[in-house]
Amino acid sequence: MHAGILYPKRACGAPQARPVASAGALPLTPPTRRPSRNAWSAQPRRSWAPVVAAAAGADAGSNGGLSANPAQKRAEIAANVDRAAQMIGEIVDEVTREMFVSEAVAYLVRDQADQTELAAVRTAVARRVEFLDANFLAALTGFIRACDARGDRQLASLLMHVREEVLRQVASRMPSAAQFIDEMEEQAEVLDRRLLARLVLVREELRMLREEGRFTDEGGSPEEPVRSNVPQRCAAFLKELVAVSDPVRRVGLLSRAFETDWEGAAPRQKPQTAFHAGQPDFVRPGRFMATMQSTARQLRDDPNAADTPGGGAAKHAAVLTRLELIRSEAMARLLRGVQQSLVLCNGDE
Repeated sequence: MHAGILYPKRACGAPQARPVASAGALPLTPPTRRPSRNAWSAQPRRSWAPVVAAAAGADAGSNGGLSANPAQKRAEIAANVDRAAQMIGEIVDEVTREMFVSEAVAYLVRDQADQTELAAVRTAVARRVEFLDANFLAALTGFIRACDARGDRQLASLLMHVREEVLRQVASRMPSAAQFIDEMEEQAEVLDRRLLARLVLVREELRMLREEGRFTDEGGSPEEPVRSNVPQRCAAFLKELVAVSDPVRRVGLLSRAFETDWEGAAPRQKPQTAFHAGQPDFVRPGRFMATMQSTARQLRDDPNAADTPGGGAAKHAAVLTRLELIRSEAMARLLRGVQQSLVLCNGDE
């Protein structure tokens, strides 16, 4: 089972030969736990099989439409998860090895270790960031949840550090992502909706990461800026979504709005300015997510709720809860669209 995950079968059905490890080769699967100066004995190697199975099962339940054949759809998802598993396993192994060497040297010289886990993660991710695809973060999130479910908090914590570092390094390589999203959505036609979806996903993940960091920052970082002039058609569409209690119907509406320039998403609105008059006003994912963020901020900062205990967050708690659900549904729909496009592209090769 272990070899089947790490060394997938060739097209003819025969498993690939296990590669011969060179002197400097990295192991392909992580050990049971990170070695420490108090744990010198060799530990049995961890099998990724239960984690891969859990992650693939989670993805299979949320990626409908990849293939008309359920068995084929599951096989396609499992193949994507397996590829991501190999990369994740290599990263965890490299971090574990670097930490073990650092702590072993520190033990021998009776000094502090010169390597930290975060630094090791940063180096391991930097070596592979060019090879990470849209499935990587989805699989990584599945592995984190599976590790939590199995009670493996230490590995889950390490994988969360990997996820945060991947997002940081991706952001540093595309600093103008928000501007690029705006430029794509200002065109009469979006030529590459998969690219747009990927950019929006990364932007939203980074925004949430910064928001989480703000709560742990002792200096009290200011809140993220939001759009003051939200697209009115997106605002009208969001208002309609908030009124829909059926999550399946909400996801269906989001899918139609994100996949095409759907005229029926919401009534056309009067242009806010002469500049907006010449631009398409369709509901597109980047604009929609920005509109939702701005709406949530306005509700939390509602000046009319100043006398209400808890302020706007308490007064509009029901709507804010619904907005958070819609945000999760929108993110999941964008991710499914990216994965579906990747499977279709791989099938054409």
